[in-house]
Amino acid sequence: MGRIGYALSYVTYYFVARHLPGSFAPYSLGSGKLRRFLAKRLFDSCGKNVTVEHGAFFGGGRGIKIGNNSAIGLNARISGPLEIGDDVMMGPNVSIYTQNHETENIYKPMRLQTAPKEKVTIGSDVWIGANATILPGVTIGNGVIIGAGAVVTRDVPDFAVVGGVPAKVIKIREERKDLPKLKVLYLINHAGKAGTEKYVYNLVKTFKDKDTKCYFAYSEPGLLSQQMEAMGIESFRVEMKHPFDFKAAKAVAQICRENNIDVIHTQYPRENYIALLSRRYYSGTRVVYTCHLTLKTSFLWKITNRIMTKNNHKIISVCNNGKKLLIGNGVPEDKIDVVFNGIRPSREIVKNTDKRKELGIDPEAFVITTLSRYHMAKGLDFFTDSVAKLKKMTDKKFVVLFLGDGELFGEIKEQIASLGLQNEIWQMGFRTDAAEILSASDLYVNSAKCYEALSFAILEALDQALPVVATNVGGNGDIINSETNCGILVEYGDTTAMANAICTMMHDEEKYNEFSANARRAIKERFDLDILLEETYKKYF
Repeated sequence: MGRIGYALSYVTYYFVARHLPGSFAPYSLGSGKLRRFLAKRLFDSCGKNVTVEHGAFFGGGRGIKIGNNSAIGLNARISGPLEIGDDVMMGPNVSIYTQNHETENIYKPMRLQTAPKEKVTIGSDVWIGANATILPGVTIGNGVIIGAGAVVTRDVPDFAVVGGVPAKVIKIREERKDLPKLKVLYLINHAGKAGTEKYVYNLVKTFKDKDTKCYFAYSEPGLLSQQMEAMGIESFRVEMKHPFDFKAAKAVAQICRENNIDVIHTQYPRENYIALLSRRYYSGTRVVYTCHLTLKTSFLWKITNRIMTKNNHKIISVCNNGKKLLIGNGVPEDKIDVVFNGIRPSREIVKNTDKRKELGIDPEAFVITTLSRYHMAKGLDFFTDSVAKLKKMTDKKFVVLFLGDGELFGEIKEQIASLGLQNEIWQMGFRTDAAEILSASDLYVNSAKCYEALSFAILEALDQALPVVATNVGGNGDIINSETNCGILVEYGDTTAMANAICTMMHDEEKYNEFSANARRAIKERFDLDILLEETYKKYF
């Protein structure tokens, strides 16, 4: 930013924004957003979701760095060089000084004996009480609590509670082994058996062993609700009719109040809105929303997103395309982080010839598999037409396995029959042995038309060292690209390109082996579940 832009920001802050109402006052009229906007232009660096309160004075802002979710309190007086970490709370009338006066020379007025500036550093997750004063050169550790009215003259260690004049360590905050670190309610409307449900299952299965108390709430029962019951997760049935279901919001609030829930983790817009509305009745929760969708919403949704999602603690997109669409759908960019889906890499890969025999597949056949619901978004009609072209391109024996069920099962069955592909395409229905079938396969195909986020099925196929042919939609490009080099992307609707890509995998042994080797590497380096779950867990704080 140039000098003119800086000067305009400075003048606007001190003549206008500084005097506007508090950020959380009912009549704030966007004052908090304006002060944050100006702070980003005046400070050396300013993180996401920063609050600058009414009356705060920070000079010209030079030399000040502030992290995510931190606040400069009401009527605070601070100056640089100053570095503030993430999640720092600051009460009213806090003073942070980085320069003092020397007093050694009695023959020179003290006002003329200016000492060099000394940087103040404040760690993350710090609570600075009202009227506290921090003097030059002090370093405040992580997790520190500074009592109201304290004068901090020396460094403070991590997790210390200090108070008094001058401030002294009163105690060190210690971990309570008898209490869970966090209480999380996982909220989903339909507790079925798709990729989103697998995502929730992985979170709960992992976090319940991390000193985290997990709870589960759903509207429509299914496989996931059964899995939660089997894991001993306390579950609640809440009817969720629509995004603005206040009855459901009150029920969720009651669950949170009775169980002291810290975080509500939602999976779709309906549940997310209900969770945000529940904070009207119980405000002690943070709402984290994972977006599994890649679709452009209507103008009305865009408006409601602008109003509602600013109140989310954090929003996770499972793919980069999803983040772009969220921003286009009215969701604040500074709320969104991308954390991919992931799986745990298998220790070893063994081709499952027994499963081929069990299914009655010719040992010489090239086996192509897809795991998919029979839904228009999954493009199984397009895949079927592509198989018809593939049949004309090759004399090599092959069989295509459709694993899944759904409302279009009968329609696809008729299409297969009309094209004479009953010997090539086998409709297997929903299977509980999908992993074994993948290990018996040679190639995985994803034919999605739309709404595809980051496919668990593709990841599971890569883990079995299967090259992938997929449509270039949603998050598929995050998995298959020039860096991972583990498959081929084709445009949806181009049946010739799809057939050619599959044919290449059937006949180009060198290319097949290259993609196969890279498939496992991609899982270990980019989509390892434990690493990605740890990233997700951090979003709760």
